Amino acid sequence: SRGKDKDFDNLIDLNKDIAIVSKAIEPDNFGEIKYKGTFYKAQSENSIDEGKKVRVVSKGDDQGSFFTVEELIN
Repeated sequence: SRGKDKDFDNLIDLNKDIAIVSKAIEPDNFGEIKYKGTFYKAQSENSIDEGKKVRVVSKGDDQGSFFTVEELIN
């Protein structure tokens, strides 16, 4: 599945890997982000409120079923 990762990386570059938190994220609990028009589970080391902009850091697993994110500090 190497080709899939390459596509993912290209998508990230185009969109500057920015997502919006659609359900608040807690360090010990999944939240949700809207990323490229689709909703995904997301996790972070810090609490992030709904509506905040985040940067997608990595895929949480090989399937891309969730993402690791960090809050964007303006």
